[in-house]
Amino acid sequence: MRTFHDAPTVATDNIGLVRARCALEVSSVDCLQTLKDQVCKLGGDVVWGVPDKPETIGDKNVWVARAAHTKGAVGGLP
Repeated sequence: MRTFHDAPTVATDNIGLVRARCALEVSSVDCLQTLKDQVCKLGGDVVWGVPDKPETIGDKNVWVARAAHTKGAVGGLP
C-alpha cells in the first residue's frame, strides 16, 4: 500500500473517503493500519491525504484520508 501525506505522485483513480476510529490506547501505527485496511476493502492500493497525526474526538483517535487505485494496476498492485 502506497501512502502519501499530500496528493499521490502516481496516476490514480480516486475511490473515496476512508476513516478509522480507534480507542486512545490503540497505537497510531495500529490505527493507521485500520485506515489502510479500509482502503483495501474498497479495492484501493493508495491512501493519500494522510495527516501527520490523528484528530482526537472525545475518547477516540480519528484518521481520515482518501482511497485511490493506481491507474493501470491489476488486482490492486501497481
